[in-house]
Amino acid sequence: AELSYDAMIRPLERGDFYASTGPSIESLTIDGTMLSVNCSAARSIDIIANCRYCRRTAYLGITEASFDIAQWMNIVKDSADENACIRVVVTDVAGKKAYTRPYHVHELKDE
Repeated sequence: AELSYDAMIRPLERGDFYASTGPSIESLTIDGTMLSVNCSAARSIDIIANCRYCRRTAYLGITEASFDIAQWMNIVKDSADENACIRVVVTDVAGKKAYTRPYHVHELKDE
């Protein structure tokens, strides 16, 4: 809404951000083990764990996808990497991408 220091830094501190070269991520919600994302028209929506395990939902014009992240949380949790995480990547028809911030297991588990 504005370009003040507080308006830019506070969302970064809260983790309220994503990076994009084109597509927009309209919403991302996590309810229990279900992660849902809504975005601008794309060709694929991927969930990636530890930068190497991926599940893709793809068709031209896709604007939403849901993933059960229970298996991803286990992959990340079993990793020896203390920075292990999952993220969502949206790719549009031109190959441009939007990336969510990384979500670490401790942020996702129900406790």
